[in-house]
Amino acid sequence: MKISLISLLKSPPSAEAPPSAIGVLTNNHAALNAALLRDGAVVRISRDAQVEAPIHILFASTGGVRCPRLLVVAEPGSRVQVIQEHLSIGSDDGFTDAVTEVQVGVNARVDLVN
Repeated sequence: MKISLISLLKSPPSAEAPPSAIGVLTNNHAALNAALLRDGAVVRISRDAQVEAPIHILFASTGGVRCPRLLVVAEPGSRVQVIQEHLSIGSDDGFTDAVTEVQVGVNARVDLVN
């Protein structure tokens, strides 16, 4: 299931939109990321699902300030490997303030590769 992080954040609270555990009031990088966030990626693994192939998330940019965010939600009993990669295209200087949040349910496993 493909979910846009921005549309998820703009929707009313529900089971589909788990609350963030990242405190923007206590973490300056998370606060900057939240302030400049344009979009990101959401990976949600259903209860007891065993995802055999790795899920590859690629954030590509062309310089400037980038604030990508990745939210991984592994429901109870699920298993997944997520590969996160950041790619800068071109030779322009830039600044990246990436935030990754992983929510792992009971007896779930997430292997995150950066």
